Amino acid sequence: MEDTHVHSSHVETWIVTRVAEVLSTSRDRIAEDTPLAESGLSSVQATELTAEIEDRFGISVSPTFIYDHVTPTAIAEEIVARTTTSR
Repeated sequence: MEDTHVHSSHVETWIVTRVAEVLSTSRDRIAEDTPLAESGLSSVQATELTAEIEDRFGISVSPTFIYDHVTPTAIAEEIVARTTTSR
């Protein structure tokens, strides 16, 4: 049986990778504990990332999700919490 549990480290890696791609920068420039707005993510990009999170993880999040959970670590922890409780 395949393990379908969402791991925080995997989610965090995905977030950092996606933000780096959106910002056309290297993953090294996106710190897990730094607010994404400080990394240069615009409000439009944050909204697009929120939609990607919904699609990828099958959860519903508010348009302000990225601003409510500002760092990749906090976002990943919230995604894991929501996917764990929705099972």
